[in-house]
Amino acid sequence: MYKYSYDFFPQTWLAGWLREFNAEKMLLSASGVAIILVIRIRRVALLLRVMLFLWVTVLHIPLVVARLYLDKGNEITSVFEALAFSGIALAIACMYDADDKKIKPVLH
Repeated sequence: MYKYSYDFFPQTWLAGWLREFNAEKMLLSASGVAIILVIRIRRVALLLRVMLFLWVTVLHIPLVVARLYLDKGNEITSVFEALAFSGIALAIACMYDADDKKIKPVLH
């Protein structure tokens, strides 16, 4: 798994928190398993979308500002990847009914 160098974080509180407690890997894995096994898929996908969008605003955009010309623009790519995954999680959440029993038709 790709690991950030924590020395380049613009927010020092975030760097310390990520170094001590790597919950993001556990949360991504658990939400992926829940989506695959269709366990409360709508709630899980909405929470995954919120988590990924918070990553964009709190983690990736400050890193883009801090390291704009380093690593050949990899941080800009990370912003768009996280936004795309956030949109995919929203699309998955919108496909299911509130009781997670059936998939709603996409086109009417």
